[in-house]
Amino acid sequence: MNDRAADGDFEIITPPVNLRSKVRQLGAREAANFDPVAAAEAALAKLSTIFNSWMDLETEDLLKSWVDIHANGLNEERRDTLFRHFHDIKGQAATLGFPLAGRVADSLCHLLDTVTDVKLVPEQLIEQHVQANPRHGGRRRSRRGRSGRDRARQAARRCDGRFHRHRSAGYAVGCRR
Repeated sequence: MNDRAADGDFEIITPPVNLRSKVRQLGAREAANFDPVAAAEAALAKLSTIFNSWMDLETEDLLKSWVDIHANGLNEERRDTLFRHFHDIKGQAATLGFPLAGRVADSLCHLLDTVTDVKLVPEQLIEQHVQANPRHGGRRRSRRGRSGRDRARQAARRCDGRFHRHRSAGYAVGCRR
């Protein structure tokens, strides 16, 4: 059943399934004892056993995208694919218990979203963001106690900041490890 406005600017679509029939109404006693936050936490606890595998799948897709970029260069299509993988990680990371992965992904998403010419993005900067993903690479510790992941994260942050400063000043951009 669709209703149309007289001027045709919008259309109201009524879903064919009444979702009210899919939920159960709580009784007065149940409603008084129901804690929606506790129920949500319990549901997350049940799902948490598969969070690692979800993040591993996201990381696997990200790595495939990175290998493609490394082998064939960065173009608009590959940038969009890479952005989508990092954006998925950014969106799911906090819920899945990987807040650091979300911050790393957010950094590269911001970069890819603000740069108009993909040729300006140094491949090394992308590589550092991929390596900084907590579910990938750099698990060994250095003599200073920092993992390769930690060093990659710090290098990615430094390089990202340098990239934006130089880009806004109109200079060519280069990054060092």
